[in-house]
Parts: sequence; C-alpha cells; structure tokens
Amino acid sequence: MIPVNRLRTIHARVQAMDPFHADIALAAAFVVASVIETFSVPSRGDDLAVTLVAAIVAQTGLAWRRRDPLLAAVVFAVPTALQAVAEGFLTQDTTVQFLAAMLLLYSIGRYAERRRFWIAVPIVIAGSGAALMIESGLERSEYFFWFLCLFSLPALVGRALRNRAHLQSELREKTELIERQRADRARSVVEDE
Repeated sequence: MIPVNRLRTIHARVQAMDPFHADIALAAAFVVASVIETFSVPSRGDDLAVTLVAAIVAQTGLAWRRRDPLLAAVVFAVPTALQAVAEGFLTQDTTVQFLAAMLLLYSIGRYAERRRFWIAVPIVIAGSGAALMIESGLERSEYFFWFLCLFSLPALVGRALRNRAHLQSELREKTELIERQRADRARSVVEDE
C-alpha cells in the first residue's frame, strides 16, 4: 500500500506543477541523458566537444516546447545542424536526440498556433535532415522520403490532438450556454405564472 500512496502523491505533485517548470525538468532530464549517451557512443574521430555542446544546447529547446514552440524548434535545429558541419556526431548513433526530436515535433503540433506550426516543423525537419545527411549520408532519395514520413507523424498527431481539444472546448462552452439559456427560460416561465 505504501508504494501506491507514494505514486499517488508524486502524481498529484506533478499534476500541480507549473507546465513551464515541468518542461524545464524534462529538458534537464534530456540534457543529462544526452550527455551520458554522447560519452558512451564511440566518436570515430569526430569532435566530442562540439557534439557535447550541441547536445546540451539542443536539448534545452525542450524547455520552451509549450510556451514558444517556434523558439524551441530554432534552439533545437540550429545546434543540431551546426554540429554536423563542425564534424560532430550527435545524430549519427544517438537515440536521445531522435527521441527529443519526436517529442519536440509532437509538441509543435500540439501547442503551436497555425502559422508558427508551418514554420517550426520544417525548421526541425530541415535541421535534423541536414545533420543526418552530413553525418550519415542520406544520399538516396527513398531514405529522405522515409525520414520525412517518420518526422512528420508526431507533428500530425500533435495537431490532431490540438484540434480535438479545441473542439471539445467549443462543445463544452456551447453546452454551458444552452444550459444557462434553459435555466433562464425556466425561471422566466415560473415568474410568468
């Protein structure tokens, strides 16, 4: 029983947490995981320092994933692409960078306004794609097709969930309005009698 109560307490604390602070904690966890992974992946002669700095900076973009998804996209994509030019190996054999990109793309779809969505998604895809092409060599066009498909799905899922949440909010507002109008009509009928 004690572990279940402890989980409930932790769950309640997380639910009560400010979303921006939760995103900062998430970004910090990704930074730590990325640093550990960067040291554990063989560099094969690539620049470890450049990769490490880029990993730290890129993962910090997750802190703004809900507050400003476009800023998060730029903070993630620019160091990801630049480290590849500077002979880093951030996207070649790492998993944390891929998971961060998937989470960021979902967050962009879920939290970005329409215009910012159409700017932020290509920024992340272009930055990650450029880094992969430089590091791994995505020379063949079918690889790029699958890359686009894989990276587009989280953004589209986030967008679908955003639209569903907006629809539910509108339906809830309409239901409340109808209930108020019904109560007002019932009150006026009682007053007329």
